[in-house]
Amino acid sequence: MFEHSPVQYSSHSKAPLQHARAANTIVSLLDCCASQLILDSNYANDESQYGEEKNMKKLIAFCLCLTLFAVSAFAGVSADIARLEAELTVATTPAQVKMIKAELDGLYLIEPPAIRQSALDDAPANDLCENAIAVAIGSTIAGSTLEATADNAGYCGTSNTAPGVWYSVIGNGGIMTASTCNDADYDTKISVYTDGCGTLTCVAGNDDDPNCSGCTSSASWPSNSDFEYLVLVHGYSSNVGNFNLTISSEDPPEPPANDNCEDAIALEIPSITQGNSDNATADDVEQCGGYMTDMLGVWFTFVGNGHELVLTTCDAGTSYDTQIQVYTGECGELVCVGGDDDDPDCSYNGLLTTLTFCAESGVVYHVLLNGYSGATGDYVLHIEDTGNSCNCIAPDELPLTIYGDLPFCSCVYVCGDQPMTICLGPLGQHERPDQFSITSGCALDPYRVPESGCDDDACTPVTPDPISDWIYDADNSRWCMAFVSANDGCFCFCLDRVLPVELNSFAAIAGDRTVTLNWTTASETDNDYFDIVREGAVVGRVNASNEATGSSYSWSENNLVNGQEYSYTLYAVSLSGLREAIATASATPAYSQAAVADYALHQNFPNPFNPETSISFDLPESELVKLTVSNALGQTVATLVNSSMNAGNHTVTFEAGDMPSGLYFYRLEAGDFSAVRKMILMK
Repeated sequence: MFEHSPVQYSSHSKAPLQHARAANTIVSLLDCCASQLILDSNYANDESQYGEEKNMKKLIAFCLCLTLFAVSAFAGVSADIARLEAELTVATTPAQVKMIKAELDGLYLIEPPAIRQSALDDAPANDLCENAIAVAIGSTIAGSTLEATADNAGYCGTSNTAPGVWYSVIGNGGIMTASTCNDADYDTKISVYTDGCGTLTCVAGNDDDPNCSGCTSSASWPSNSDFEYLVLVHGYSSNVGNFNLTISSEDPPEPPANDNCEDAIALEIPSITQGNSDNATADDVEQCGGYMTDMLGVWFTFVGNGHELVLTTCDAGTSYDTQIQVYTGECGELVCVGGDDDDPDCSYNGLLTTLTFCAESGVVYHVLLNGYSGATGDYVLHIEDTGNSCNCIAPDELPLTIYGDLPFCSCVYVCGDQPMTICLGPLGQHERPDQFSITSGCALDPYRVPESGCDDDACTPVTPDPISDWIYDADNSRWCMAFVSANDGCFCFCLDRVLPVELNSFAAIAGDRTVTLNWTTASETDNDYFDIVREGAVVGRVNASNEATGSSYSWSENNLVNGQEYSYTLYAVSLSGLREAIATASATPAYSQAAVADYALHQNFPNPFNPETSISFDLPESELVKLTVSNALGQTVATLVNSSMNAGNHTVTFEAGDMPSGLYFYRLEAGDFSAVRKMILMK
């Protein structure tokens, strides 16, 4: 088979593209034809039959036709090259020259320009790379490619089609420039390489410098001290001529002040630091977190505080693709802690970085902020404290033994993002906890909890979220519920009531000369009916559904006096006749909504619900209010209110049409008041 490489083509114009594709197709057909010739020839030699020899002759004739077709196709390329070369001689603007050259470059890949083959004896002394002439920085040397031979050095900033001559220069760490700008009698090109003549790794290249006349060239590159650079001066198409080559150097721009590890900027926890990493130099440190660190970066340092920290560039002010690596130890002997590249959850740009890690107390950390593939630019670096202790220890399950009269309160210590199950006992299966409260922190508050319950004013206050309903543990005669807190800290847990009837809510809603009582139960066992008592007298009776999953009830009293407060107590009466007060609520009928005296979060109504329910709450004064709904995993699924509201009773509708059935919790935050209740969506 013929050995060949596919013809390459330029995307700058359609004409060379079409010719290149045609050439590739022709070469492939010829290759296929040759393959068949070899196979059929072997077959003929083996069989030695007249019929096979006849077939061979037909195949040879077919391949000859293909060859004639290829010749005719390439004839069109020659005509296009001649036309464009003529247009180039009369082009008047740089844009015209650039466009014509782009088309010619594509055609030259199919039919290279004719190059006069000089004898090696006539070639310049530096015709070959191995004979490159050494040039000092700051000097100009005259040269010529008139008798040079082809180099076939490949593409380096520009294609190599014309003969060239070679020079060498030693880098000084500055920004170096090789130039024939305004100092040549032909259309020049310059390519710069390193790694020696046997490898020729491209560094920079240029065809026409827009700041130079006569299609002359200038190539610049950041140099490394004591590196040898090989400079090839060649020409456009097959152009040759005389030139003067100037080698110059400028000092590199100043790097950032924290370019080196030893000059790291000290960070506070928490803090936000803005800067720019342009002109940063490469950092020779080990890979950290699986990310390349031999890029261009800047350094920071801080002392760990024993907490989980978040380092992030996720900010609208960060302009490039960042990476973050964290180390301990001394500069020069750094030890990797962790690293990260892209943060897909960053709302500004998924190419920005977020790294979360535990910073041990008193340990000095070094942070390298660099860019992917050498990227630099503006950055905003945040260091955030989650508040979670690196060494927080808390049990997964906390058994609490109930003693004395209710309410029963206990201070509970939790670790951030670590679920904890609180189990209350001993309790019977019908003694499901009816009312409980969670107060942020454990400071003594005799107005809300018994003096012996929660009296630790030193721990960090947190408010956990329930992530399960009460579940009965029959083996240990106890009721259990799981909670989770976002941060380390403590809260006061109080069990207020245990009843055979688990009451979710009881609310008195005032109207014009009327009061409506709404209540819901989560479960009922051996319950017969409810009595409604006002001023010691039964004013209403409602039969109980006695459903294990609970039910919703409503009762109204009319013809009341506006402006007078009415207080109602709800009694549950069991099948055995046991009667127990389970809730009290008050309301004042009025022509307009009456003012309320205390904060309150009422149970939603109806409950269970499908698909919507109403949530009512009371504000004794104007407050910034936040009302949210979370699922059993503690994830917020809806924010119903997040604004300032006036004093009074308020009702909000929660629409859950697109949510799955299950247990949900709704939380009210208003000033220092916080309360949580649960509700059940049942579709």
